[in-house]
Amino acid sequence: MVDVFRYVSRVIPSLSVPPAAQLEFSIKLHWTTSLLCSITAFLSIVAGVPMFAATATSTTLSVSSSGASASSVTQGTVVTLTATVSSSGTAVTSGSIVFCDVSLNAGCSGLAALTESQLTSQGTASFAFRPGSGSHSLKAIFTGTTTSSGSVSAVSSLAVTGKYGSVTTLASVPESVTGVYDLTASVSGYGPLSLAGPTGTVNLIDSSNAAVQLAPIPLSGGMVTRALAFGESTALPVAGVGSVTKSGDFNGDGKPDVAVDNGSNNTVQIFLGAGDGSFQAGASFSLGGTLAAVADLNNDGKLDLIMIGAGNVSVLLGNGDGTFQAQTATFATGDGPKGLAAGDFTGDGNLDLIVAVTNGLALLQGNGDGTFQPAQTTALTGLDRGLSTVPLTPEAVSVGDFNGDGKLDVASANYGTAQSTSQGDSVSVLLGNGDGTFQTPLEYTTQQASGSVAIGDFNGDGKPDLTVTSIATSNGSESQSTVYVLIGNGNGTFQQPVAYALPADAFPNSVQIADFDGDGKADLMVSSFLGGDPPDAAGHEDLFLVLLGNGDGTFQPQRGYFPATTQFGASNNLTVADFNGDGRPDVIPLEVATTGSVGATVLLNLGATTTVTVPAVAIPGGETQVIQATYSGDTIYSTSTSGAITLDGIAPASLTWATPAAITYGTPLSTTQLNASSVVAGTFVYTPAVGTVLGAGSQTLSVTFTPANTTDYAPATQTVKLSVTQAPLNATVTNAARVYGAANPTFAGALTGAVNGDVLTETFTTTASGTSIVGAYPIVPAVSGAAAANYAVSASNGTLTISQAGSTTSFALSNQNQVLTATVTSVTAGTPSGKVSFFGGQTLIGTSTLAGGVATYTLSTTPSASTSITAQYQGDADFTESYSPATSILSLASASTALTLTSGTSVTDTLTLAPAPGYQGTVQFACSGLPQNATCGFSPSTIAFSGTNSPSDVVLTIKSGTGTSAGLREFEPLSPGNHPFLPAAIFGVPGCLAAVAGMKRKGKFPRGGLLFLVFALGGFACMTACSSGSATPPTTTSTTTPAGTSSVQITVTGTGNLTQTVNLSLTVK
Repeated sequence: MVDVFRYVSRVIPSLSVPPAAQLEFSIKLHWTTSLLCSITAFLSIVAGVPMFAATATSTTLSVSSSGASASSVTQGTVVTLTATVSSSGTAVTSGSIVFCDVSLNAGCSGLAALTESQLTSQGTASFAFRPGSGSHSLKAIFTGTTTSSGSVSAVSSLAVTGKYGSVTTLASVPESVTGVYDLTASVSGYGPLSLAGPTGTVNLIDSSNAAVQLAPIPLSGGMVTRALAFGESTALPVAGVGSVTKSGDFNGDGKPDVAVDNGSNNTVQIFLGAGDGSFQAGASFSLGGTLAAVADLNNDGKLDLIMIGAGNVSVLLGNGDGTFQAQTATFATGDGPKGLAAGDFTGDGNLDLIVAVTNGLALLQGNGDGTFQPAQTTALTGLDRGLSTVPLTPEAVSVGDFNGDGKLDVASANYGTAQSTSQGDSVSVLLGNGDGTFQTPLEYTTQQASGSVAIGDFNGDGKPDLTVTSIATSNGSESQSTVYVLIGNGNGTFQQPVAYALPADAFPNSVQIADFDGDGKADLMVSSFLGGDPPDAAGHEDLFLVLLGNGDGTFQPQRGYFPATTQFGASNNLTVADFNGDGRPDVIPLEVATTGSVGATVLLNLGATTTVTVPAVAIPGGETQVIQATYSGDTIYSTSTSGAITLDGIAPASLTWATPAAITYGTPLSTTQLNASSVVAGTFVYTPAVGTVLGAGSQTLSVTFTPANTTDYAPATQTVKLSVTQAPLNATVTNAARVYGAANPTFAGALTGAVNGDVLTETFTTTASGTSIVGAYPIVPAVSGAAAANYAVSASNGTLTISQAGSTTSFALSNQNQVLTATVTSVTAGTPSGKVSFFGGQTLIGTSTLAGGVATYTLSTTPSASTSITAQYQGDADFTESYSPATSILSLASASTALTLTSGTSVTDTLTLAPAPGYQGTVQFACSGLPQNATCGFSPSTIAFSGTNSPSDVVLTIKSGTGTSAGLREFEPLSPGNHPFLPAAIFGVPGCLAAVAGMKRKGKFPRGGLLFLVFALGGFACMTACSSGSATPPTTTSTTTPAGTSSVQITVTGTGNLTQTVNLSLTVK
């Protein structure tokens, strides 16, 4: 308690509490805390509510196959269910998961519960199995612990499709004639009894006589039966005298395996299931007792084996691969342990063991690692027939939740005070408190010694019911065998036991619950240790008994199955699982022989069966023959082959048939080939028949000979080989041609020599492709068709000739008209190579090499505008030579070469200027040679070319003069000589202005003085401007264009001083 103060002092450093006060407070706090805890615990117990609320959880379910998510699989596929439990994002690692199929029962009770698996350290639990055909709705239920509440996953749907398996059997009954038998073939499907019986055909095969087919048997006329039956699959080679078998998936492959307790040598032998009803013998492991149960005790997802010894239990931990670790410890149980069961009785998520011991039940709480805490025993007592209290000895236990409170309960099957009496024989029900303790047992009297107990839902109400096997004794020997059914009320109580009689000497000590007939109702299967009465004709008694459920809590009368062989006379233990993956329960009875040896035979659950009998089948051969029946399968069931039976045959009639000579394909069969003979009279039937045309190759001819005397001779068959050679066929090809770069043409040819109306197709191949160079290439023919293999083809190749392809060459200027560019292209495909020469007229300018189909040449001087440039491609191996059109750098043309102009008017003409491709620069226009007084103009006056131009038009306008005009009079310039008033104006005006100013200063500036000054200045100006002086007389000028014809030259001037002209004839009227 002082630590409390240490914590406080760290939070509040200034707090100082004397040590004495600390001690006093600690004592008070200790007692207060203890009192509060005691009160809380008391209230929790009284109210039935835990002291601390369990945390909420969530459960998810994934369905996968071969590592991938699955919603649909085929019949026989292993499917893995994985449940994941978490709480607030943290994995829940303890507890168990119930996997169920709610399509069978919405409450996941009874048959709907597939299995229960422990959560591992990863917070997951998995279950691998092979579901039967149909639709399944799968769910995972976390049952919860004291610290984690239960939760349920969403439902996942799974569809299973495909065919069911089948099994074929063959039986024979000899007739009075040697070698003749009535043969009965039966085909059973591995599917629900509600399905249709197998259809199709059964073929009888003589496997000792080259697999000769004796007779096909159609099943359409057979008899169909739909009754529960089991067929023998395989026998397990048990190495010792054992007493117990247990089933589980020990290697994690989703297929049930079997563990057999070889009690005589204290070992357990493992048989690994192949999934088809057969098993592979595995290793054996030493036991410390008798095999009692299979469960995952250390929460690693791997099944472990639990044994009962002398006053103890022990464990072999599984490795998950079909092997087990050695036993390391034993755990005391008390005296006389017998049956046990595993379950979580304390709510900690680990599996515990409840063990039937002398006079009580011992609980061993699991630690989750395969070890257990010391046993806690609950005594069992009951009333004998004298109503006295007597101790009870439980023989077997089973666990379940009988009152729906989420806590496991226990049911035990009890003997009375002694196994030889019926005193106190009963079933005890102990309701669990969830903490490893139990309430006062409830007893249900059976009046017979109870031997085994199992839990199921027999009336479909979702409440657990009980079934118990028991025997009555008289004078120390068993005289009556019974199976009891107790219907549960859902509150922990059960209705009174209802007895179903078994054969008196059945001595059932094992009971299993499953839906054996596929009707969705729980059935019972009990072992028959001493066999049922009466025995069959051979003195054999049944190995097990089945009581089919009615679905309302009642059962039909028992029926015995599988009479024991001469070696084995009883079954001591039953193991039920789906051993062949058809979704139906199969059984392995552990058979005990009178000699003490043990056998275990796998019996597969059969569905509808079709049986057909063929009378009077003659077995040819004259000696022992091995006969089998092969079923062809149908839309529901797959194929199967029966085991072999050995029958005596009768001697067939002798046949002589020599190997015929070879024939050529197209030759029909005739008596030349089909010519078997016999010294006995009879009928020959050949296959193939006369007139058949056989394909080329080695062919088999067969004959069936039916003697007229069938009493002394059996029908005979014989075969010979006939060699059919190929017929000759000629294939020719027509030669073809194309140019380089073009696609190959459609080839043609001819086939000669086809027979028998065969339709053959000739196809062609060549090594030439679209890029193949000029040359000759072979055209190879090939022949195809359904009958092509029957011909020996003689092929004559044709020739494909590839010649040069045409080319085109174009010319353009670039780089400010200083570079000549030639572009050479193919008229088909590909890029020409080689050289290009540039000519100016007939003069070679220069030569350049093509690169990517383009050649350029840089000019040292610019040719004249009228120079005609030509690019000449010289060709190469694949392309012919070509030339560009001769192109002037600048060309000028007029629409009219002669124009007429009327005096005083204008005339227009259109000029077309065409530069070479790629030309760049600005051109302007001028004209010369115009007649007198005529002018010219251009619209536009200049044209700019950018290299991407095309020819441009310019409008030329020529205007003529319009007549005469009068000139203006000319004056001489002003000067003192010719203008006498000029000096006065120059010198007088300033004087006047000065005088005026003086008058102003003297105050003598009259109003009329200013007026005088204005008029004086005006007079001077007028004299200056209007004085005539010495003037020149006016003149007259002529502007008329004279009539006549002129040669006008139009000149265009471009960049680089390029000029081009055109002449026009201009007539003026």
